[in-house]
Amino acid sequence: MNKYIFDFAKPYLDKPRANDVPVIPLTEKTFDKWLKDQTDYAKNALHEASFAAKPRQHYILRDASGTIQAVLTGVHTPVKYN
Repeated sequence: MNKYIFDFAKPYLDKPRANDVPVIPLTEKTFDKWLKDQTDYAKNALHEASFAAKPRQHYILRDASGTIQAVLTGVHTPVKYN
């Protein structure tokens, strides 16, 4: 059985490139803990957008210059990786 959610070629999963954008799955319970480690800019942006990591909610997180830093997505249950 494939240990990845999607069947991509392994080099694309194991070797991130400089311009790769992480997709971060969060639950409403894990969101506050994750948020504590983020910059004030990110905290303010997420607050302004009312992002709370509710299921099916998503947000494109950018830095102050507008560069995409991550895509956040709310999920029902935590995603476990092997």
